[in-house]
Amino acid sequence: MKNLILILTVLLITSCGVEPNRATAHIDEELIPYIREFQEDCEIYGWDPKYLYRLRTIEISDDLDVNGITYLNSGEIYINYNLLDNETGLRMVIYHELAHWYGLDHIDYGIMQPNYDECDCLNEDFEENWTEYVEYMMVEQEKENSDFCGHHH
Repeated sequence: MKNLILILTVLLITSCGVEPNRATAHIDEELIPYIREFQEDCEIYGWDPKYLYRLRTIEISDDLDVNGITYLNSGEIYINYNLLDNETGLRMVIYHELAHWYGLDHIDYGIMQPNYDECDCLNEDFEENWTEYVEYMMVEQEKENSDFCGHHH
């Protein structure tokens, strides 16, 4: 009888969409507002925000030669600590790496450009155009990407 209750409990938890890593993921506190903003954008543009719960780590690192890196197999994202004093750059890199987590690749435009320093979204109109860049990434680029894995089910 105890085994049956355990199995039913596991089935109930699984069917409710609770992901096991949600409670154990390590997220640096400084990144939380940006991740919440990304989750809100996921809701707006039809990406499944619960897919983020599969991540194990989103943290700041002082050991990176790049601005950010996503390890798909282990569910880890690292953001370069040098971005902490650059809110615009930090936001863009977090969105960029989270989009990799969802399966998007680099392109020559907007948030998903491979080289942060050459990104055309870092001009003086960046804040004004942020919504357009996010929409392009989450709508147009997602349509073109066969590896995308964040659809609502």
